[in-house]
Amino acid sequence: MVIEIYLILKKIVVKASYKMYTPQIYKNENQEEIRAFLKENSFGILINQTKGKLCATHIPIELEFNSEGKEILQGHI
Repeated sequence: MVIEIYLILKKIVVKASYKMYTPQIYKNENQEEIRAFLKENSFGILINQTKGKLCATHIPIELEFNSEGKEILQGHI
């Protein structure tokens, strides 16, 4: 699974792509099941570390289509 992250900061778009390791027990490559899960669970968790402490922030996200017809996860913090 490749995750693409877009950050829009003062009209500057930053794109990062990450290929994540997913243990076999959690792997699901059925696109319809993934889409259904995302529609039923429209939230994400942004985890970061500041001064040696972990912080988690829940963010609302929705599965949408961009102007090119590509599926994207859109949210805000």
